[in-house]
Amino acid sequence: MMTENTAPTTPSPALEGAAQAASPAVDAAAPGSDGYAKVEGLDRKSLEHLRMLEARAAEKTASDYVHIVWSYGILWAIFAAYGLWLWRKARALRADAEALERRVEALRR
Repeated sequence: MMTENTAPTTPSPALEGAAQAASPAVDAAAPGSDGYAKVEGLDRKSLEHLRMLEARAAEKTASDYVHIVWSYGILWAIFAAYGLWLWRKARALRADAEALERRVEALRR
């Protein structure tokens, strides 16, 4: 039987120090007033162009599933054709085995 520990727990001083030390780093990486983190190394025009391309790619990815439907359709067609080929091959082998059994039975008589 497990007993519940009701004693209040206090964080260790090492954990409190680590949390306080991490706090300024989190504040430094906080996004700006427009909701985006500061980007360095790109001018404003390049950054806007990059964001436009990313938005266009995200929109196309979110709405263009035709290629996925076609690829699954092609895979199903390939699997169906392979299944039909296996079925016909098994049927031909079964017919050959039956013919061979008839020949063996005829030779035994």
